[in-house]
Amino acid sequence: MRNKREKLLLTVALLAVAILIGDRLVLGPLVNSWKIRNDKIEKLERDIAKGKTLLPRLKSSMKKWRTYVSDNLNSTNTIAEDEVLRAIENWTGDSGILLTSIKPQWQNHDDRYRTYDVQLVAEGTMQEAVEFVHAIESDELPLKIEQLELASREKTGKLVSVSVRFTGLQLGEALQ
Repeated sequence: MRNKREKLLLTVALLAVAILIGDRLVLGPLVNSWKIRNDKIEKLERDIAKGKTLLPRLKSSMKKWRTYVSDNLNSTNTIAEDEVLRAIENWTGDSGILLTSIKPQWQNHDDRYRTYDVQLVAEGTMQEAVEFVHAIESDELPLKIEQLELASREKTGKLVSVSVRFTGLQLGEALQ
């Protein structure tokens, strides 16, 4: 009977050792890899959800970039200058403001782009100044107001001086 009992104890001990080894060498790493895999899947699902929310913004940004590339100032400097000067005449004519000074200047930034910087000084009523600035901002030319200063020229504040600096972008051949 002792022999049978020893065999049973030996079998139970071997079975316990086999279960322990199986748990440590097979089941533990398997469960751990499943957890890691599940975490990766959850992260990828979050990334996909984030990507789906960013996709409309990307499309909008790409559309804006195509607009910037296609709607820059003419690549011929004289034509670009003429377009801006005609626009300035339209703005002053539409708003009724009196243009007192204009200082245009080309700025070379590198081979890829240039800017046409224009400093304007004009005088008129507050309504004329507002209409003038609105005309600049709503013009079809790709211009950006960089600096704007309004100053009263008299104590009553009826006459306003407008100093505005705006730039127009001219892209180089490599970007077009």
